[in-house]
Amino acid sequence: MLRRELSGEWPLPFAGGVSAMIALLLLLTPLTVGVQALRWLVGPYSFIFSVTLLAFARRLRQLAQEMQAA
Repeated sequence: MLRRELSGEWPLPFAGGVSAMIALLLLLTPLTVGVQALRWLVGPYSFIFSVTLLAFARRLRQLAQEMQAA
């Protein structure tokens, strides 16, 4: 039932994974001094956003499994 309602949920884990990779790239690559402030603003935001998306995608998958079992 949930898959019928949310047919396009695949972007959630994809966006979470991409955000996590961008966060790691920003935090691990040395940049010029002027861009470092931006790195420390975007990096943590990207990490938190990616974790949130991955948790939401996991919960949607759990709901789909619960609805199939019922």
